[in-house]
Amino acid sequence: MPPKRVKRKDKMAHDAIPIAEPPAQIPALAKLPAELFDEIISYLRVLPLSFYYDTYYDKARGNLPHPQFRERTDALRALSATCRALRDISYHRLWSRLDICWVPSEEAGTWYKYVMQSLQTKSKGVVSSSDYLKESIRDLLEALPNLSTIQVITCRIPGDFGRATQGLSCPNVRTVVIPTDCHAVLKACPNTMHVRCAGGSGVTLIGSLKFSKCETLDGMINWVKDMKTVDRLIKNAPNLRKIEIRRPVCFGLGIMSQNKAPEQWSLVISKLSGLPKLRVIVLSFPGLEELPSDLVSIQKAREVLRKSKLQEERKLIVRRVIAQHYASPSDNKDHQVGDIVHRYEEEIFS
Repeated sequence: MPPKRVKRKDKMAHDAIPIAEPPAQIPALAKLPAELFDEIISYLRVLPLSFYYDTYYDKARGNLPHPQFRERTDALRALSATCRALRDISYHRLWSRLDICWVPSEEAGTWYKYVMQSLQTKSKGVVSSSDYLKESIRDLLEALPNLSTIQVITCRIPGDFGRATQGLSCPNVRTVVIPTDCHAVLKACPNTMHVRCAGGSGVTLIGSLKFSKCETLDGMINWVKDMKTVDRLIKNAPNLRKIEIRRPVCFGLGIMSQNKAPEQWSLVISKLSGLPKLRVIVLSFPGLEELPSDLVSIQKAREVLRKSKLQEERKLIVRRVIAQHYASPSDNKDHQVGDIVHRYEEEIFS
């Protein structure tokens, strides 16, 4: 009886044939040029850097910004968790800016604990958690190499904040928007180019400019509380190229506190000639009425810019603004923040 034929599978030959894996599907969004992707996300709402805690009021949330300003942050967080390709283009953009302000109304009393717990959750995998929340500020911020902007809307515990940031180093930060009590941030951000005072008198903040490379200074600084403030500015910020002079709104005096610019502004402005690189002066006058003292301040600014030895174009900007004050009507459905600019004028000097 002839032997039966046995079909033998050539296992070696079978294993030698590579099995092609399906190509990874890269979302079309991840293939866009960087500038086009940035243009798309620019339409998402983000908290303006002109948000001033002492001049804004939301009936339901007090002085805290409305959650709708988280659009950009929430969208980039969602994209970074979708797939590796989208994470590569969204993650560094997400952590290029840190707004320490997303606090629910019920957590307002212990805002710093909520901020750190929230930041640790959102940064899971970046650094290990710390038993001491304030110490984790330093660890978390240093773990964000793309961080370029820090905004803190309010601070009532300046001593604790100073200790929490001791030893912190954020060399890539270029923009800092902070109240006076957070001036310790500038020591940790030596390459800061733009400093905005978001609250307080700003006097201590001026003293900390020596730790930065500040070229633009604006926000609510009380220049006439101590007439030596501008002298310290000239000493601590010799590279300053743009400055805004405006009146801070006093939280305890109500909306009327912003209705007049002090007459001493002209004395402050005259001293700005001690800044050799200054090329832009912005005068933000509160209210719509043009007072005689306003005209004097404008004339002093013109004199400073005309007499400048700087061999480039100089500019004077005069604005008439109304701040979004906490006493403003609460029917602001769009939750607009920042200044309401009623008049804007430019004057060029060459």
